[in-house]
Amino acid sequence: MPKIDKIDLDDLKPRYLEQEKKWNDWFGYIPFSYENKQYLLTFMIAHGSYMGGTLTRLGLSSDPFKIKREKGVKVIPRPEFHKIYYDRLKLDDLKVIEDQDYIKIELGNLITEGKPNHVKFTSNDKNINGEITFTPRGPILYYGDAKNAECKITETSNIGGIILIANVRGRLNFFGNEVEINERGFFLREWIKSLRYSRIRFMDWIVLHFDEMISFHCHIESDTDKYCPYHWECGSLYMFEGDEILISRKLEIKPTKWVFLKSALCYIPSKQEIIVETDKGTLRMKTTNLLQPQFGANEIFEDMKFRNILGWRILHYDLYVSIDGEFEYKNGKIMKLTNGAGVVEHMRVSPLY
Repeated sequence: MPKIDKIDLDDLKPRYLEQEKKWNDWFGYIPFSYENKQYLLTFMIAHGSYMGGTLTRLGLSSDPFKIKREKGVKVIPRPEFHKIYYDRLKLDDLKVIEDQDYIKIELGNLITEGKPNHVKFTSNDKNINGEITFTPRGPILYYGDAKNAECKITETSNIGGIILIANVRGRLNFFGNEVEINERGFFLREWIKSLRYSRIRFMDWIVLHFDEMISFHCHIESDTDKYCPYHWECGSLYMFEGDEILISRKLEIKPTKWVFLKSALCYIPSKQEIIVETDKGTLRMKTTNLLQPQFGANEIFEDMKFRNILGWRILHYDLYVSIDGEFEYKNGKIMKLTNGAGVVEHMRVSPLY
């Protein structure tokens, strides 16, 4: 039987409330099918002053990642169904209710409730509403690979968080359509003590599951105050066979195919190879995009000046992917991994030219 951690409700409480600058968020990814069509539902409760401030976000997309050729160029056309709803709120709008073995986080139309054995998400939005429960498939995984770790993702940024890779159950009504959900998904909780967002150049983040394993991995490339490269990465995987958490010692993410995305006017990877080295062996994976990206940001800043360069762009999006994988132990044994899927988050901050 897999190890199932109890959820520490302290990890769901907002942190750094006494600070002027801070960030707390509670967010999730919920894939589901309806009438033979794949969808991805995303939600976020965000509280603080970084990255857009205090807000709620609901996203729902279903356009398949189908490549077309236009004048010899591989392109992804603009999506037909891509709904993103933001509700910008005030710091004082956040409601936190605590009781024995229970915590409730409420902001606007979105609610996250935590108990030791599950997290429940509720949406009261008029277009997308319902209740969905996340029940862990294995142990809780941590940013920095340790509970309460403070991760220096840039030279002067400190963040922490948890990753709950889960079975998701519940019901959802979207635009008058009712669906019962019985899938696998992801709930993440993040807290930020300090952040220099403008220093980040690249970020690749992936949460994933197989029948045999759950895992997450991230790397961030940024600039220091002296304009030197700064690298940060972390990740871990839990193998159901052996009941063991393995820490990533080296992460490599390699795009293998590219396509022009019309909605962002840029090229993005359509397939990637991911290699993770651990003390017990090597995880090798190949991802294939299933749905068009959901955008967190696709913004142009013509007047932003950094490193004597005027004009910058922020591209930030999530991709729902299928994953083929295997784990090769150091003794030569190879475990084929089955039914792999996950969400890849990409961020790029780059000059306009």
